[in-house]
Amino acid sequence: MLDYRKAVVLKDAYFNVSQTCREKIASGQESKHPMASVDGVLTEVAVDAQTWGVEVRFNPKRWHLFCDMNDRPVWYASEVTLVGHRAYCRGEIVFHTQDTAPPKAGDAESAVVF
Repeated sequence: MLDYRKAVVLKDAYFNVSQTCREKIASGQESKHPMASVDGVLTEVAVDAQTWGVEVRFNPKRWHLFCDMNDRPVWYASEVTLVGHRAYCRGEIVFHTQDTAPPKAGDAESAVVF
């Protein structure tokens, strides 16, 4: 983390989740803590946050990956605006398939739809 901003724009962003940490949170063994990230190239501080595009969220008790509002797992987006706990993806968006998704750790359920 470089700094805290209310909104930022990333290019070439990948969506990552520590599966073992997510499993501990989803199963109730641990309380929520940082274990997921959107990693990309910081391009600008969004003064007027662009909240259009495909909305992507992450809830460790619901999904084991970042998902759009149809429960499809997002792997990559060419541009993402991050505002609070929301991500708005634009441009090229790549969804995980069963072959590309990291394996889910443990027995906690996940509503991900491939």
